[in-house]
Parts: sequence; C-alpha cells; structure tokens
Amino acid sequence: GEIILIDEAAGLVHLNIGSDDHIYRGLTFSVYDKNIPIPRHGRGKAEIEVLSVGKKTSTARIIPSEDFEKALNKLLAENIDVTTVMLSLQKPQQQRARDFEGFAEGSPYWLKILNNLATAYDERGNKRPIILGDIVANLVWDSDKANIFVVVGGFDFDGDGNIDRYAADKIKSLITEWGGRVDDTVTIDTDFLVLGKTPQALRKPTFEEMEIDPMAMQKYGQSLQKLDHYDEVLNLAKDLSIPIFNTERFLYFIGYKTQAGRF
Repeated sequence: GEIILIDEAAGLVHLNIGSDDHIYRGLTFSVYDKNIPIPRHGRGKAEIEVLSVGKKTSTARIIPSEDFEKALNKLLAENIDVTTVMLSLQKPQQQRARDFEGFAEGSPYWLKILNNLATAYDERGNKRPIILGDIVANLVWDSDKANIFVVVGGFDFDGDGNIDRYAADKIKSLITEWGGRVDDTVTIDTDFLVLGKTPQALRKPTFEEMEIDPMAMQKYGQSLQKLDHYDEVLNLAKDLSIPIFNTERFLYFIGYKTQAGRF
C-alpha cells in the first residue's frame, strides 16, 4: 500500500488500502521510502498499526520508536560508564560494535541495551520523515492470497540470551491472525521460512539418571527429533531456494519490531 495522507499532529497516516484488500484493525506495516527498493534486512523508516478501516482506505497510528532518553536510562540502571559509551556512539559503526562487545562483557542483555541506545541515537540524528507516496508492506499480509510459512527453532525476543518459551507460538499466531498459513515442514508451496536458533540435543541419560527420572530417555529422544526436524527443514528450504528470515528480519518485515519487545 501507499501513504496518501499524513496527520503529523495526531501521529496518524492514511493508506490507500482498506477492507476490500483484507485490511483489518491491529495489522502492522513497515514504512519504506518511495522510489527506493525495500532493503534486504527489512528495516523501514517507521512502523504503523491500523486503527480504523474503510472499504478503500484505512487509518494507522505511527508506532513510537525506541526513545533515546529511555534507552539511556536503561543503560544508567546497569551501571555502565555512560561517558565512554557516548564517545563510542560517535565512532564508525565497526569501531562502535567492538567497543560495545567490550562494554557488554559477554552479556546479550547488556549488548541489546547498548544497541538500542545506538539505534535511538542514529534515528534521532538521521530520522527520515514519512512523506506522501511512501510504501507500506507486511511480509505476512497479502491482498490476493495466503502466504505459507514454516517456523522452526528457538526465539529470543527480549535479548537476554535465553529462548523465550512461547515466542515460536507467538510468531505462528501473528502469521495466522494476519492471513497467512503455517505448515510443519517445507514443500514447494512454502513461501517463507522463519528460522530460530538451533535446538539443543540433550545428553543421553545414564542408567542412574533414568532411575531418578523415568521420562529422561523420552526427553532425550524428543530433543534429537527436534534437532533432526530443524536440520531437515533448513536443508529443504535451501534446496528449494525458500527465503529464510531470522527473528529480527521477520519482525522488521511485518512492521512489528518495536512492539515485539513489549510482550
């Protein structure tokens, strides 16, 4: 779709797509510059959420991006040397990334806070306004057909280094709610693969461990099955040239990146 009207004061935009195009409330989109190809990483200039729908048009709110001051306050709460970090923000991206790895000391959670600060810092300095004619897109939604997805692996939405227990179910729910279809394995009909982290196979239990936990061997077998299924799906997707999306790329392409960290 396209942006056809902008209400900056209210933080709203109007789109040239509506119920006739299967648009509905709650659907989110990424906004991309008009006349410029959509980037492979899927990161747009803004994210929007549909609030009201007419037959031919709809209205959406502009979702606020990560605020610089909020990110800075999170950083202060972790007792990281803010002065040194601020100096790193002014360096080229590769040098900045090396500095952040050192500041984080191996903690994915701290690294996410630092990267959020950097994103907010860059957006504040290089923010591109939404303009008439900008493109809106959502990987799942399609006005003509239901895209077919396969979702495998583990997903870490909050960046703490741990797999979120219900994250895969959340992704599947978003896909089905927004008009897509989820299959268990890749076929020639699959449109996209959303790939999480590789499942970890459990160590084969000893006799003593099986005496303590009668389900230990079953759990071990299930972990091997999950790993085998993951490898099978990934190899099939590569053989069939199915587009593969990691968590972040998928969320950017559906205009949901900002909201993802809130659940």
